[in-house]
Amino acid sequence: APAADAGPYPMPDGEDAASGEEAENTPLTPGSAPPKSHGAAQATTDAEATAELSTAPEMAPAVAPDQSGESCCSTMCAILSPTLVVAGDYLGLYIITPSLPFKLTELCLNPERYQGYVMTSQFTGIIFANLFWAEVSKRYGLKRALQGTVAIGSCFFLGTAFCDSLASLIIVRFFAGCCSPLVPALTLALTNVKPTQAPAAVGYIVTFCTGSWALGGLLVALTYHSPPWSANQIGIGFFGVNIITVGVALLALLAITIREKAPDRSSLIDASSPPIAGLPIALKSREYIATVISAAIVGYSYLATLTVSAVALVVQFGLTSFEAGLLVMVPAIVLGIAAHVVPWLITSIGSQRTFTLGMVLALFLFILLSIPQISGNIYSFVTLTSLFMIAFQCQYTPNQVKPKLIALKYTRGGAVSLVGYTRVCWAIGQAIAPLTCLAAYAAGPIEGNTPFIHVSSNSSCVEETFHQGRYFWLPWLILAILVACQMLLHPILGVSLFEDIDPTPVQSVRMASDEVIAE
Repeated sequence: APAADAGPYPMPDGEDAASGEEAENTPLTPGSAPPKSHGAAQATTDAEATAELSTAPEMAPAVAPDQSGESCCSTMCAILSPTLVVAGDYLGLYIITPSLPFKLTELCLNPERYQGYVMTSQFTGIIFANLFWAEVSKRYGLKRALQGTVAIGSCFFLGTAFCDSLASLIIVRFFAGCCSPLVPALTLALTNVKPTQAPAAVGYIVTFCTGSWALGGLLVALTYHSPPWSANQIGIGFFGVNIITVGVALLALLAITIREKAPDRSSLIDASSPPIAGLPIALKSREYIATVISAAIVGYSYLATLTVSAVALVVQFGLTSFEAGLLVMVPAIVLGIAAHVVPWLITSIGSQRTFTLGMVLALFLFILLSIPQISGNIYSFVTLTSLFMIAFQCQYTPNQVKPKLIALKYTRGGAVSLVGYTRVCWAIGQAIAPLTCLAAYAAGPIEGNTPFIHVSSNSSCVEETFHQGRYFWLPWLILAILVACQMLLHPILGVSLFEDIDPTPVQSVRMASDEVIAE
Protein backbone atom coordinates (compact mmCIF):
# COMPACT_ATOMS: atom_id res chain seq x y z
CA ALA A 1 0.00 0.00 0.00
CA PRO A 2 1.23 3.54 -0.70
CA ALA A 3 2.22 5.92 2.06
CA ALA A 4 -0.80 6.92 4.09
CA ASP A 5 -0.77 10.62 3.23
CA ALA A 6 1.05 10.58 -0.08
CA GLY A 7 -1.94 10.38 -2.44
CA PRO A 8 -2.40 7.67 -5.04
CA TYR A 9 1.38 7.55 -5.50
CA PRO A 10 4.05 7.76 -2.75
CA MET A 11 6.11 10.97 -2.70
CA PRO A 12 9.89 10.90 -2.90
CA ASP A 13 11.79 11.57 0.31
CA GLY A 14 12.33 15.24 0.95
CA GLU A 15 9.36 16.50 -1.03
CA ASP A 16 7.75 19.50 0.63
CA ALA A 17 4.25 19.65 2.04
CA ALA A 18 2.93 22.00 -0.61
CA SER A 19 3.96 19.65 -3.40
CA GLY A 20 2.40 16.74 -1.51
CA GLU A 21 -0.91 18.56 -1.20
CA GLU A 22 -0.83 19.41 -4.88
CA ALA A 23 -0.15 15.79 -5.81
CA GLU A 24 -3.05 14.64 -3.66
CA ASN A 25 -5.51 16.97 -5.38
CA THR A 26 -4.21 16.78 -8.96
CA PRO A 27 -6.85 14.94 -11.01
CA LEU A 28 -5.78 11.94 -13.04
CA THR A 29 -7.24 11.36 -16.46
CA PRO A 30 -7.43 7.81 -17.80
CA GLY A 31 -4.01 6.78 -18.95
CA SER A 32 -2.24 9.83 -17.50
CA ALA A 33 1.00 9.66 -15.59
CA PRO A 34 1.28 10.13 -11.84
CA PRO A 35 1.60 13.70 -10.55
CA LYS A 36 5.06 15.17 -10.97
CA SER A 37 7.30 15.66 -8.00
CA HIS A 38 8.46 19.09 -6.92
CA GLY A 39 11.81 18.62 -8.57
CA ALA A 40 10.25 17.59 -11.84
CA ALA A 41 7.84 20.51 -11.66
CA GLN A 42 10.75 22.94 -11.50
CA ALA A 43 12.05 21.57 -14.76
CA THR A 44 8.70 22.03 -16.49
CA THR A 45 8.29 25.07 -18.71
CA ASP A 46 5.61 27.62 -17.88
CA ALA A 47 3.56 26.68 -20.91
CA GLU A 48 3.67 22.97 -20.10
CA ALA A 49 2.84 23.61 -16.44
CA THR A 50 -0.15 25.78 -17.28
CA ALA A 51 -1.47 23.22 -19.76
CA GLU A 52 -1.03 20.38 -17.30
CA LEU A 53 -2.70 22.17 -14.37
CA SER A 54 -5.64 23.41 -16.40
CA THR A 55 -6.43 19.93 -17.69
CA ALA A 56 -9.12 18.15 -15.65
CA PRO A 57 -10.84 14.84 -16.23
CA GLU A 58 -14.39 14.45 -17.34
CA MET A 59 -16.71 12.79 -14.89
CA ALA A 60 -15.36 9.36 -15.65
CA PRO A 61 -17.14 6.16 -14.69
CA ALA A 62 -16.06 4.03 -11.76
CA VAL A 63 -13.77 2.07 -14.12
CA ALA A 64 -12.70 3.85 -17.28
CA PRO A 65 -12.56 1.84 -20.52
CA ASP A 66 -8.78 1.89 -20.75
CA GLN A 67 -8.44 0.87 -17.12
CA SER A 68 -9.97 -2.55 -17.65
CA GLY A 69 -6.67 -4.14 -16.72
CA GLU A 70 -7.02 -2.83 -13.20
CA SER A 71 -8.80 -5.57 -11.30
CA CYS A 72 -11.27 -5.09 -8.50
CA CYS A 73 -8.76 -6.88 -6.28
CA SER A 74 -6.20 -4.09 -6.71
CA THR A 75 -8.74 -1.48 -5.61
CA MET A 76 -9.82 -3.63 -2.68
CA CYS A 77 -6.23 -4.18 -1.56
CA ALA A 78 -5.55 -0.44 -1.67
CA ILE A 79 -8.41 0.31 0.73
CA LEU A 80 -8.39 -2.87 2.81
CA SER A 81 -6.96 -1.41 6.02
CA PRO A 82 -9.30 1.59 6.37
CA THR A 83 -12.21 -0.59 5.29
CA LEU A 84 -11.54 -3.09 8.09
CA VAL A 85 -11.37 -0.22 10.58
CA VAL A 86 -14.74 1.16 9.50
CA ALA A 87 -16.30 -2.31 9.45
CA GLY A 88 -15.07 -3.02 12.97
CA ASP A 89 -16.46 0.29 14.22
CA TYR A 90 -19.82 -0.33 12.57
CA LEU A 91 -20.05 -3.81 14.03
CA GLY A 92 -20.31 -2.16 17.43
CA LEU A 93 -23.16 0.03 16.19
CA TYR A 94 -25.01 -2.84 14.50
CA ILE A 95 -24.74 -5.01 17.60
CA ILE A 96 -25.87 -2.41 20.11
CA THR A 97 -28.79 -1.11 18.01
CA PRO A 98 -30.85 -4.36 17.90
CA SER A 99 -29.71 -5.51 21.36
CA LEU A 100 -30.36 -2.21 23.15
CA PRO A 101 -34.18 -2.65 23.36
CA PHE A 102 -33.64 -5.90 25.28
CA LYS A 103 -30.99 -4.32 27.52
CA LEU A 104 -33.29 -1.41 28.36
CA THR A 105 -36.15 -3.74 29.28
CA GLU A 106 -33.80 -5.58 31.61
CA LEU A 107 -33.21 -2.19 33.25
CA CYS A 108 -37.01 -1.64 33.49
CA LEU A 109 -36.87 1.12 30.86
CA ASN A 110 -39.16 1.60 27.87
CA PRO A 111 -37.13 1.38 24.60
CA GLU A 112 -39.54 3.79 22.91
CA ARG A 113 -38.64 6.48 25.39
CA TYR A 114 -34.99 5.85 26.22
CA GLN A 115 -33.22 4.22 23.25
CA GLY A 116 -33.13 7.59 21.51
CA TYR A 117 -31.05 9.11 24.34
CA VAL A 118 -28.36 6.44 24.03
CA MET A 119 -28.17 6.60 20.24
CA THR A 120 -28.17 10.40 20.18
CA SER A 121 -25.35 10.56 22.72
CA GLN A 122 -23.18 8.32 20.52
CA PHE A 123 -23.73 10.33 17.36
CA THR A 124 -23.24 13.61 19.20
CA GLY A 125 -19.79 12.26 20.05
CA ILE A 126 -19.24 11.50 16.36
CA ILE A 127 -19.75 15.19 15.55
CA PHE A 128 -16.75 16.08 17.74
CA ALA A 129 -14.82 13.09 16.39
CA ASN A 130 -15.16 14.26 12.78
CA LEU A 131 -13.65 17.63 13.67
CA PHE A 132 -10.95 16.39 16.03
CA TRP A 133 -9.64 13.42 14.04
CA ALA A 134 -9.60 15.41 10.80
CA GLU A 135 -7.18 17.82 12.45
CA VAL A 136 -5.13 14.94 13.89
CA SER A 137 -4.95 13.40 10.40
CA LYS A 138 -3.56 16.58 8.90
CA ARG A 139 -0.94 17.07 11.62
CA TYR A 140 0.19 13.51 12.39
CA GLY A 141 -0.92 11.44 9.39
CA LEU A 142 -3.90 9.23 8.58
CA LYS A 143 -2.28 6.05 9.91
CA ARG A 144 -1.61 7.48 13.36
CA ALA A 145 -5.09 8.99 13.48
CA LEU A 146 -6.67 5.61 12.70
CA GLN A 147 -4.52 3.87 15.28
CA GLY A 148 -5.64 6.38 17.88
CA THR A 149 -9.35 6.07 17.09
CA VAL A 150 -9.34 2.27 17.19
CA ALA A 151 -7.15 1.91 20.28
CA ILE A 152 -9.13 4.39 22.38
CA GLY A 153 -12.46 3.27 20.95
CA SER A 154 -11.78 -0.33 21.97
CA CYS A 155 -11.64 0.78 25.59
CA PHE A 156 -15.13 2.26 25.37
CA PHE A 157 -16.44 -0.80 23.53
CA LEU A 158 -15.24 -2.76 26.53
CA GLY A 159 -16.84 -0.26 28.90
CA THR A 160 -20.20 -0.69 27.14
CA ALA A 161 -20.25 -4.33 28.16
CA PHE A 162 -20.18 -3.33 31.85
CA CYS A 163 -22.88 -0.63 31.67
CA ASP A 164 -25.78 -1.35 34.04
CA SER A 165 -27.71 1.93 33.99
CA LEU A 166 -29.09 4.41 31.50
CA ALA A 167 -26.62 7.10 32.62
CA SER A 168 -23.60 4.85 32.12
CA LEU A 169 -24.84 3.83 28.66
CA ILE A 170 -25.26 7.46 27.62
CA ILE A 171 -21.80 8.49 28.88
CA VAL A 172 -19.85 5.51 27.54
CA ARG A 173 -21.52 5.58 24.13
CA PHE A 174 -20.81 9.32 23.84
CA PHE A 175 -17.08 8.71 24.25
CA ALA A 176 -17.29 5.70 21.92
CA GLY A 177 -18.72 8.09 19.33
CA CYS A 178 -15.84 10.49 19.96
CA CYS A 179 -13.52 7.74 18.68
CA SER A 180 -15.26 7.34 15.32
CA PRO A 181 -12.66 6.58 12.59
CA LEU A 182 -14.84 7.60 9.64
CA VAL A 183 -13.03 10.78 8.53
CA PRO A 184 -9.43 9.44 8.49
CA ALA A 185 -10.57 6.05 7.17
CA LEU A 186 -12.61 7.48 4.30
CA THR A 187 -9.90 10.00 3.44
CA LEU A 188 -7.22 7.30 3.42
CA ALA A 189 -9.36 5.06 1.21
CA LEU A 190 -9.99 7.85 -1.32
CA THR A 191 -6.32 8.87 -1.19
CA ASN A 192 -5.12 5.34 -1.96
CA VAL A 193 -7.12 5.11 -5.21
CA LYS A 194 -7.44 7.20 -8.34
CA PRO A 195 -10.42 9.59 -8.61
CA THR A 196 -12.05 7.34 -11.23
CA GLN A 197 -12.01 4.46 -8.74
CA ALA A 198 -13.60 6.45 -5.90
CA PRO A 199 -17.22 5.25 -6.39
CA ALA A 200 -16.09 1.62 -6.45
CA ALA A 201 -13.96 2.20 -3.34
CA VAL A 202 -16.92 3.64 -1.43
CA GLY A 203 -18.98 0.67 -2.62
CA TYR A 204 -16.47 -1.77 -1.16
CA ILE A 205 -16.46 0.09 2.16
CA VAL A 206 -20.25 -0.06 2.31
CA THR A 207 -20.12 -3.78 1.46
CA PHE A 208 -17.91 -4.46 4.47
CA CYS A 209 -20.16 -2.30 6.64
CA THR A 210 -23.23 -4.24 5.55
CA GLY A 211 -21.34 -7.42 6.35
CA SER A 212 -20.86 -6.02 9.85
CA TRP A 213 -24.57 -5.21 9.96
CA ALA A 214 -25.58 -8.72 8.97
CA LEU A 215 -23.03 -10.24 11.35
CA GLY A 216 -24.29 -8.03 14.17
CA GLY A 217 -27.87 -9.15 13.59
CA LEU A 218 -26.81 -12.79 13.43
CA LEU A 219 -24.80 -12.54 16.66
CA VAL A 220 -27.76 -10.96 18.48
CA ALA A 221 -30.09 -13.62 17.08
CA LEU A 222 -27.92 -16.58 18.10
CA THR A 223 -26.20 -15.44 21.26
CA TYR A 224 -28.11 -12.73 23.14
CA HIS A 225 -30.77 -15.15 24.34
CA SER A 226 -30.84 -18.90 23.91
CA PRO A 227 -31.79 -19.94 20.34
CA PRO A 228 -35.23 -21.59 20.02
CA TRP A 229 -33.73 -25.04 19.43
CA SER A 230 -31.53 -24.90 22.54
CA ALA A 231 -32.77 -26.54 25.73
CA ASN A 232 -30.13 -24.77 27.83
CA GLN A 233 -29.84 -21.12 28.81
CA ILE A 234 -26.67 -20.29 26.87
CA GLY A 235 -27.31 -16.68 25.90
CA ILE A 236 -24.33 -14.39 26.45
CA GLY A 237 -26.49 -11.28 26.75
CA PHE A 238 -25.48 -7.65 26.36
CA PHE A 239 -22.09 -8.23 28.00
CA GLY A 240 -21.04 -11.00 25.64
CA VAL A 241 -22.03 -9.39 22.35
CA ASN A 242 -20.10 -6.22 23.23
CA ILE A 243 -16.99 -8.20 24.18
CA ILE A 244 -17.03 -9.55 20.61
CA THR A 245 -16.81 -6.01 19.24
CA VAL A 246 -13.65 -5.40 21.27
CA GLY A 247 -11.92 -8.37 19.64
CA VAL A 248 -12.90 -7.24 16.13
CA ALA A 249 -11.65 -3.70 16.81
CA LEU A 250 -8.27 -5.01 17.96
CA LEU A 251 -7.94 -7.05 14.76
CA ALA A 252 -8.62 -3.89 12.74
CA LEU A 253 -5.93 -2.08 14.75
CA LEU A 254 -3.47 -4.85 13.88
CA ALA A 255 -4.34 -4.59 10.18
CA ILE A 256 -3.81 -0.82 10.00
CA THR A 257 -0.53 -1.11 11.90
CA ILE A 258 0.92 -3.80 9.61
CA ARG A 259 -0.37 -2.75 6.19
CA GLU A 260 -0.06 1.04 6.18
CA LYS A 261 3.26 2.87 6.16
CA ALA A 262 3.85 5.81 8.46
CA PRO A 263 3.84 9.11 6.52
CA ASP A 264 6.99 11.10 5.88
CA ARG A 265 7.28 14.21 8.04
CA SER A 266 7.42 16.24 4.83
CA SER A 267 3.91 15.10 3.86
CA LEU A 268 2.27 16.43 7.04
CA ILE A 269 0.77 19.88 7.45
CA ASP A 270 2.75 21.90 9.94
CA ALA A 271 0.91 24.18 12.33
CA SER A 272 2.84 27.16 10.94
CA SER A 273 2.07 26.36 7.29
CA PRO A 274 0.04 28.93 5.28
CA PRO A 275 -3.73 28.42 4.87
CA ILE A 276 -4.89 25.96 2.26
CA ALA A 277 -5.62 27.77 -0.99
CA GLY A 278 -9.25 28.14 -2.03
CA LEU A 279 -10.91 26.51 0.99
CA PRO A 280 -13.26 29.45 1.81
CA ILE A 281 -14.41 29.52 -1.81
CA ALA A 282 -15.14 25.79 -1.74
CA LEU A 283 -17.06 26.05 1.54
CA LYS A 284 -19.29 28.81 0.11
CA SER A 285 -19.87 27.16 -3.26
CA ARG A 286 -23.39 26.14 -4.17
CA GLU A 287 -22.27 22.59 -4.86
CA TYR A 288 -20.81 22.17 -1.40
CA ILE A 289 -23.78 23.76 0.38
CA ALA A 290 -26.09 21.32 -1.40
CA THR A 291 -23.70 18.47 -0.53
CA VAL A 292 -23.54 19.14 3.22
CA ILE A 293 -27.29 19.71 3.61
CA SER A 294 -27.95 16.51 1.68
CA ALA A 295 -25.44 14.71 3.90
CA ALA A 296 -27.37 15.77 7.00
CA ILE A 297 -30.71 14.65 5.53
CA VAL A 298 -29.35 11.33 4.23
CA GLY A 299 -27.68 10.67 7.59
CA TYR A 300 -30.92 11.48 9.41
CA SER A 301 -32.95 9.21 7.11
CA TYR A 302 -30.55 6.32 7.50
CA LEU A 303 -30.32 6.33 11.29
CA ALA A 304 -34.02 7.12 11.75
CA THR A 305 -34.86 4.05 9.67
CA LEU A 306 -32.36 1.93 11.59
CA THR A 307 -33.56 3.11 15.03
CA VAL A 308 -37.30 2.92 14.40
CA SER A 309 -36.91 -0.51 12.80
CA ALA A 310 -34.98 -1.88 15.80
CA VAL A 311 -37.59 -0.63 18.27
CA ALA A 312 -40.62 -1.55 16.15
CA LEU A 313 -39.52 -5.16 15.68
CA VAL A 314 -39.45 -5.63 19.44
CA VAL A 315 -42.13 -3.26 20.75
CA GLN A 316 -44.62 -2.93 17.92
CA PHE A 317 -44.42 -6.47 16.51
CA GLY A 318 -43.35 -8.28 19.69
CA LEU A 319 -40.48 -10.35 18.24
CA THR A 320 -37.89 -12.26 20.23
CA SER A 321 -34.18 -11.49 20.02
CA PHE A 322 -33.75 -14.43 17.65
CA GLU A 323 -36.51 -13.25 15.29
CA ALA A 324 -35.49 -9.59 15.45
CA GLY A 325 -31.82 -10.42 14.86
CA LEU A 326 -32.60 -12.44 11.75
CA LEU A 327 -34.88 -9.77 10.29
CA VAL A 328 -32.18 -7.15 10.87
CA MET A 329 -30.07 -9.09 8.37
CA VAL A 330 -32.55 -8.51 5.52
CA PRO A 331 -31.87 -4.79 4.94
CA ALA A 332 -28.17 -5.47 5.48
CA ILE A 333 -28.15 -7.97 2.62
CA VAL A 334 -30.08 -5.56 0.38
CA LEU A 335 -27.60 -2.79 1.16
CA GLY A 336 -24.69 -5.10 0.37
CA ILE A 337 -26.17 -5.85 -3.06
CA ALA A 338 -26.85 -2.16 -3.68
CA ALA A 339 -23.23 -1.33 -2.85
CA HIS A 340 -22.15 -3.31 -5.92
CA VAL A 341 -24.94 -2.08 -8.19
CA VAL A 342 -24.57 1.66 -7.50
CA PRO A 343 -21.00 2.01 -8.94
CA TRP A 344 -22.26 0.41 -12.14
CA LEU A 345 -25.24 2.76 -12.09
CA ILE A 346 -22.90 5.74 -11.72
CA THR A 347 -20.95 4.43 -14.71
CA SER A 348 -24.11 4.21 -16.77
CA ILE A 349 -26.04 7.38 -15.94
CA GLY A 350 -23.65 9.53 -13.92
CA SER A 351 -23.18 10.41 -10.27
CA GLN A 352 -25.79 13.17 -9.94
CA ARG A 353 -28.50 11.23 -11.76
CA THR A 354 -27.87 8.28 -9.44
CA PHE A 355 -28.21 10.63 -6.46
CA THR A 356 -31.50 12.02 -7.80
CA LEU A 357 -32.82 8.52 -8.43
CA GLY A 358 -32.10 7.67 -4.79
CA MET A 359 -34.03 10.72 -3.59
CA VAL A 360 -37.06 9.85 -5.72
CA LEU A 361 -37.07 6.24 -4.52
CA ALA A 362 -36.67 7.29 -0.86
CA LEU A 363 -39.59 9.74 -1.17
CA PHE A 364 -41.83 7.04 -2.66
CA LEU A 365 -40.97 4.51 0.06
CA PHE A 366 -41.45 6.96 2.94
CA ILE A 367 -44.84 8.01 1.58
CA LEU A 368 -45.91 4.36 1.57
CA LEU A 369 -44.62 3.82 5.12
CA SER A 370 -46.56 6.87 6.34
CA ILE A 371 -49.78 4.94 5.60
CA PRO A 372 -50.73 3.22 8.91
CA GLN A 373 -52.07 0.06 7.26
CA ILE A 374 -48.72 -0.46 5.51
CA SER A 375 -46.30 0.43 8.31
CA GLY A 376 -48.45 -1.59 10.75
CA ASN A 377 -47.92 -4.83 8.82
CA ILE A 378 -44.64 -6.58 9.56
CA TYR A 379 -44.20 -7.96 6.03
CA SER A 380 -44.67 -4.63 4.25
CA PHE A 381 -42.68 -2.89 7.00
CA VAL A 382 -39.60 -5.08 6.57
CA THR A 383 -39.90 -5.03 2.77
CA LEU A 384 -40.09 -1.24 2.45
CA THR A 385 -37.40 -0.48 5.06
CA SER A 386 -35.12 -2.96 3.27
CA LEU A 387 -35.78 -1.35 -0.12
CA PHE A 388 -34.89 2.01 1.39
CA MET A 389 -31.30 0.76 1.63
CA ILE A 390 -31.14 0.87 -2.18
CA ALA A 391 -32.29 4.50 -2.12
CA PHE A 392 -29.82 5.24 0.65
CA GLN A 393 -26.88 3.75 -1.23
CA CYS A 394 -27.78 5.68 -4.39
CA GLN A 395 -27.43 8.87 -2.33
CA TYR A 396 -24.56 7.85 -0.05
CA THR A 397 -21.90 6.96 -2.63
CA PRO A 398 -22.22 10.15 -4.72
CA ASN A 399 -22.46 12.26 -1.55
CA GLN A 400 -19.16 10.85 -0.23
CA VAL A 401 -17.35 11.36 -3.55
CA LYS A 402 -18.56 14.94 -4.14
CA PRO A 403 -16.27 16.62 -1.54
CA LYS A 404 -13.21 15.25 -3.34
CA LEU A 405 -14.45 16.60 -6.69
CA ILE A 406 -15.29 19.97 -5.15
CA ALA A 407 -11.78 20.06 -3.64
CA LEU A 408 -10.28 19.45 -7.10
CA LYS A 409 -12.31 22.34 -8.47
CA TYR A 410 -11.90 25.00 -5.79
CA THR A 411 -8.94 24.17 -3.52
CA ARG A 412 -5.34 23.09 -3.37
CA GLY A 413 -4.91 20.69 -0.45
CA GLY A 414 -8.41 21.07 1.02
CA ALA A 415 -9.81 17.57 0.47
CA VAL A 416 -9.39 16.45 4.10
CA SER A 417 -11.17 19.53 5.41
CA LEU A 418 -14.09 19.21 3.00
CA VAL A 419 -14.52 15.50 3.78
CA GLY A 420 -14.37 16.28 7.51
CA TYR A 421 -17.00 19.02 7.38
CA THR A 422 -19.26 16.81 5.27
CA ARG A 423 -18.99 14.04 7.85
CA VAL A 424 -19.84 16.57 10.58
CA CYS A 425 -23.10 17.43 8.83
CA TRP A 426 -23.75 13.72 8.32
CA ALA A 427 -23.22 13.11 12.04
CA ILE A 428 -25.46 16.06 12.98
CA GLY A 429 -28.30 14.48 11.03
CA GLN A 430 -27.65 11.14 12.71
CA ALA A 431 -27.46 12.72 16.18
CA ILE A 432 -30.85 14.38 15.78
CA ALA A 433 -32.54 11.30 14.32
CA PRO A 434 -32.95 8.89 17.28
CA LEU A 435 -34.59 11.31 19.70
CA THR A 436 -36.88 12.98 17.19
CA CYS A 437 -37.98 9.88 15.29
CA LEU A 438 -38.72 7.86 18.45
CA ALA A 439 -40.56 10.84 19.99
CA ALA A 440 -42.74 10.91 16.89
CA TYR A 441 -43.07 7.11 16.93
CA ALA A 442 -44.44 7.06 20.49
CA ALA A 443 -46.58 10.19 20.11
CA GLY A 444 -50.33 10.32 20.17
CA PRO A 445 -53.12 9.04 22.40
CA ILE A 446 -52.70 5.63 24.03
CA GLU A 447 -54.40 2.78 22.20
CA GLY A 448 -54.71 0.76 25.36
CA ASN A 449 -52.02 -1.15 27.21
CA THR A 450 -49.74 -3.31 25.12
CA PRO A 451 -47.77 -5.66 27.40
CA PHE A 452 -44.13 -6.08 26.54
CA ILE A 453 -43.64 -9.79 27.28
CA HIS A 454 -40.05 -10.35 26.15
CA VAL A 455 -38.43 -9.16 29.35
CA SER A 456 -35.53 -11.17 30.73
CA SER A 457 -36.67 -13.75 33.27
CA ASN A 458 -34.25 -12.41 35.89
CA SER A 459 -35.59 -8.87 35.58
CA SER A 460 -37.52 -7.32 38.44
CA CYS A 461 -39.95 -5.63 36.06
CA VAL A 462 -41.58 -8.57 34.32
CA GLU A 463 -44.99 -7.07 35.05
CA GLU A 464 -44.04 -3.71 33.53
CA THR A 465 -46.57 -2.64 30.92
CA PHE A 466 -45.47 -0.48 28.01
CA HIS A 467 -47.71 1.63 25.83
CA GLN A 468 -47.69 1.87 22.08
CA GLY A 469 -48.53 5.25 20.57
CA ARG A 470 -51.14 5.67 17.89
CA TYR A 471 -48.86 7.66 15.59
CA PHE A 472 -46.19 5.03 14.82
CA TRP A 473 -46.42 6.10 11.16
CA LEU A 474 -45.41 9.72 11.96
CA PRO A 475 -41.59 9.26 11.64
CA TRP A 476 -42.04 8.12 8.05
CA LEU A 477 -44.15 11.16 7.18
CA ILE A 478 -41.43 13.42 8.61
CA LEU A 479 -38.82 11.61 6.52
CA ALA A 480 -40.92 12.03 3.37
CA ILE A 481 -41.15 15.79 3.99
CA LEU A 482 -37.38 16.04 4.55
CA VAL A 483 -36.57 14.20 1.31
CA ALA A 484 -39.00 16.42 -0.61
CA CYS A 485 -37.21 19.50 0.80
CA GLN A 486 -33.88 17.96 -0.20
CA MET A 487 -35.06 17.61 -3.79
CA LEU A 488 -36.28 21.22 -3.90
CA LEU A 489 -32.99 22.47 -2.44
CA HIS A 490 -31.00 21.77 -5.60
CA PRO A 491 -33.00 23.97 -8.01
CA ILE A 492 -33.23 26.68 -5.31
CA LEU A 493 -29.43 26.78 -5.10
CA GLY A 494 -29.04 26.46 -8.84
CA VAL A 495 -27.42 23.02 -8.63
CA SER A 496 -28.45 20.58 -11.33
CA LEU A 497 -30.30 17.39 -10.40
CA PHE A 498 -28.87 15.66 -13.45
CA GLU A 499 -25.44 17.11 -14.33
CA ASP A 500 -22.30 15.95 -12.51
CA ILE A 501 -19.87 18.33 -10.82
CA ASP A 502 -17.17 19.53 -13.22
CA PRO A 503 -13.85 19.18 -11.33
CA THR A 504 -11.97 21.53 -13.68
CA PRO A 505 -9.93 23.82 -11.38
CA VAL A 506 -11.17 27.39 -11.25
CA GLN A 507 -8.78 30.26 -12.02
CA SER A 508 -7.80 30.88 -8.38
CA VAL A 509 -6.68 27.26 -7.96
CA ARG A 510 -4.62 27.42 -11.17
CA MET A 511 -2.92 30.58 -9.94
CA ALA A 512 -2.13 29.00 -6.55
CA SER A 513 -0.67 25.94 -8.29
CA ASP A 514 1.40 28.18 -10.60
CA GLU A 515 2.87 29.88 -7.54
CA VAL A 516 3.93 26.51 -6.11
CA ILE A 517 5.68 25.59 -9.36
CA ALA A 518 7.35 29.02 -9.55
CA GLU A 519 8.73 28.53 -6.04
